[in-house]
Amino acid sequence: MHPPQPQGHMRPRISSMPRQRNEATAYLDIYKLVVEKRRLREEMRKLDLRRLQIQQRLGELEVLIDSQEKDVQALRVKEAIDLPPQQPIAPQQPIVPRSTTTGKTFDTLFLEY
Repeated sequence: MHPPQPQGHMRPRISSMPRQRNEATAYLDIYKLVVEKRRLREEMRKLDLRRLQIQQRLGELEVLIDSQEKDVQALRVKEAIDLPPQQPIAPQQPIVPRSTTTGKTFDTLFLEY
């Protein structure tokens, strides 16, 4: 398995040893270019298919979001109708702090390291 190439310029495959220029090496170079072209076309086809899948999913999500928003609006209306009339708020009693001391004392001990 080949590691994925980083995004950017795609480099052609190169041989470690330069070949002599003759008809066979020219056909070999043509073959390499044809194979690369075929591979790139296949990759482009897969990317187009993936792009189509993503667009379809985005459309589905838009429909789902719209239906959820409609459900929320319906629930708001239903809750507004079902709520009992609000009763007047009674004045609050002043808050009296409770005594935290109960008459017990604690001995403290300090330890030094």
